This record gives sequence, C-alpha cells and structure tokens, in this order.
Amino acid sequence: MKDCKVNICGCKGVEALVYDFWNGHAMPYIKFKDIQLFADEYSNEFVEITFSDGILKLYDMQESHTELIYPITINGEVVYDLGHLGYCFEII
Repeated sequence: MKDCKVNICGCKGVEALVYDFWNGHAMPYIKFKDIQLFADEYSNEFVEITFSDGILKLYDMQESHTELIYPITINGEVVYDLGHLGYCFEII
C-alpha cells in the first residue's frame, strides 16, 4: 500500500492510500480529510455526491440508484474505498 496524492477528474492533490492499479490508474482509498473535496468536485449533472455523518452517498440520477460508502480504518487512518465503483485516479 502506498501513501500518495491523486488527481480526480480535475480535483488535484487528494490524499489517498493506493492499493491496486487498473489500466495504469490508481484505485485508492480516499482519506477522510479529503472525502468532502471529492464529493464537492465530482458531483455533476449525472451523479450527486454528498457526505454526511461519515457516510459518502453517491446518487446516480440516470439510473435512480444510490450507493453508500462507509469509512474503514487502515493503519490507523479513516479512508473510503471507491475502487469497486470503477473510479480510477492518476497518481501525482
């Protein structure tokens, strides 16, 4: 596992723990301190992302589907695993 910063669709320098790669891009655990930044920057006309009470909520408006992401603790850090959602980020 590698501690680094990643770019997320125009949102630069989000703190992450990278655990795997897919097609050359990082699949990170996003750190708690930057999860609100991710929610603010990645929400768009297709996906509404909110963060409340420690839970990241992704609402796909096209499919009327909600995904809830709960925090986990790894090596004493609270992180969110977005890898299974298909989000891939570039390590900087």
